[in-house]
Amino acid sequence: FMSAFKKWAAVAALLGLTGTAHSALFHRGGGMVYDSTLDITWLADWNLVGHQMQWATAKDWASNLVHGGYDDWRLPAVVQPDESCSHNSPQPGLLDFKYYGFTCMASEMSHLFYADLGGKTGEAITEQAGDTPQELANLALFSNMQYGVYWYGTTNAANAASAWYFSAMDGGQNTGLKSLPMMYAVA
Repeated sequence: FMSAFKKWAAVAALLGLTGTAHSALFHRGGGMVYDSTLDITWLADWNLVGHQMQWATAKDWASNLVHGGYDDWRLPAVVQPDESCSHNSPQPGLLDFKYYGFTCMASEMSHLFYADLGGKTGEAITEQAGDTPQELANLALFSNMQYGVYWYGTTNAANAASAWYFSAMDGGQNTGLKSLPMMYAVA
């Protein structure tokens, strides 16, 4: 299915057809969005589970999810270290880690935020001011994006009691204790 879909997108792009053919994001149907740049599929509904949860619960939910005929879902991944981030030194305080902050382009959610959805540092994921028509079309592929933070599926290498998260409120990536029950999850 995917190779046929990619061929269709390539033909459409060559012919100059309008729509999402010029985008890295494609509506796959069944509540799924394909990202051809990262070669992953996102759930279109960013609050399918309906509530916030701790990291272990979020990981279990994603790994047990069956949606659109697929059973290999997971939480998004974060790259450690991601040298594209705005802060490239350890953060003082409770958690010791490197490579956090904004403009982290190597991690899946932050790449989606900045590269495909027109996100800007300090603005919410649903903020549309200054977005291009393509970024607006990409954003319209998703629903129920929450003003909050979303778990990555990656444990913090510097502190196993914490995991990485992405802030849909401002485009930042950071770590938090896995026991915090106040984070969302998208597969």
